[in-house]
Amino acid sequence: MERPLRPLTLLGSMPLSAYVAHLIMLQIPGLGNAGWWSLGAQFAILVVAASLWRLWFARGPLEMVLGVFTAMIKRWTQAGGNASARA
Repeated sequence: MERPLRPLTLLGSMPLSAYVAHLIMLQIPGLGNAGWWSLGAQFAILVVAASLWRLWFARGPLEMVLGVFTAMIKRWTQAGGNASARA
């Protein structure tokens, strides 16, 4: 049962990227808010895009950016990077 659901788990591993991509797709004429077919098309696009993305990367694009940003903040705070404490 794992194999048929694999594309859904790949999409679920990048929820922030999928959500933002969905919001962008809603703005595309003919694809956004055009009925049930557009919802199905958006879902199919997201599943295929997530599956292809995961062939090369372990995390979604926005999840990677967020991970880098939070790691920088963590290093900065652990190194005593509080700017107000230096003044």
